[in-house]
Amino acid sequence: MATATLFFLCAGQDVRKLLTLILLSVALAGASASALALKIEGDRERSWRLSLAGPINAGDAERFVRTLLEPLADKPLLVSEVVLNSPGGNLSEALRLASLIRGMHLDTRIRSGGFCSSACFFVFLAGDQRQTAERNGGNMRPGRIGLHRPFLGGDTLKNADPTYGMERQQAEMGKVIDYLRRESMPLRLIDEMMSHASNDIYWMSDDDLWQLGEFHPGLEEVLIARCGYDKRLTSPAYAQLLAGLDNEARKKGQAQLEKLLQCMASTRANFDVKRDAFVAKLKTGWRPWMETMR
Repeated sequence: MATATLFFLCAGQDVRKLLTLILLSVALAGASASALALKIEGDRERSWRLSLAGPINAGDAERFVRTLLEPLADKPLLVSEVVLNSPGGNLSEALRLASLIRGMHLDTRIRSGGFCSSACFFVFLAGDQRQTAERNGGNMRPGRIGLHRPFLGGDTLKNADPTYGMERQQAEMGKVIDYLRRESMPLRLIDEMMSHASNDIYWMSDDDLWQLGEFHPGLEEVLIARCGYDKRLTSPAYAQLLAGLDNEARKKGQAQLEKLLQCMASTRANFDVKRDAFVAKLKTGWRPWMETMR
């Protein structure tokens, strides 16, 4: 009786993690039977967004292109942000989606209460600006990001010679690590990803997200050089600091912040030309380009 009681007490400490893993495993197990839902959202007064919800499967990058380009004809691309809510799925397809997002200079976001785990993280990482909540000033629970090492697939490792299977897994992990290093992902987070098995998950903390950064590192350095960007100035902590100042100091701080945001917006507008050129190239023949990503 005492042993059983101790077991349940210990298990209770990790019950949230266990339930999360079970739900995530069920979501991934159903990936082949479920389709990634792609939906364009927005209105004429705000920038448009493309919502990606569900597991990532082979062929989703092609569906992504179709969803964006087919309604456009000769019109410009209005979508500026990709909203993610996905348990992950096919890593190769996620990397194709990431290449499209990077080429179009789109932002990525995980809405409050949503999550992006496993292969979905690579899509999130590709955004010029990466956010994990709505920026509306409310007290909202941020979206969650889950990491674990790449998964080759049960059949690949189950049916292969163990030595060959281990070599394949090591090679895949090496490719992922090289990719993440090129993307300037903090080494500590790469270590966290690789130290968590494919049937485990590491949920990034607020400190992890702060270290990862809101902007792609290359863009962040451009914003620092052109605008004097400092991520502390756009943090919730700085907004709280301003709120506690006297009226004159608060106005001065708000004016400084507004000037920074205007400079950042003006700098990012330069990417519109590159985005239009990339989209024009896809319009003339995106299938050959897609084949190069396989």
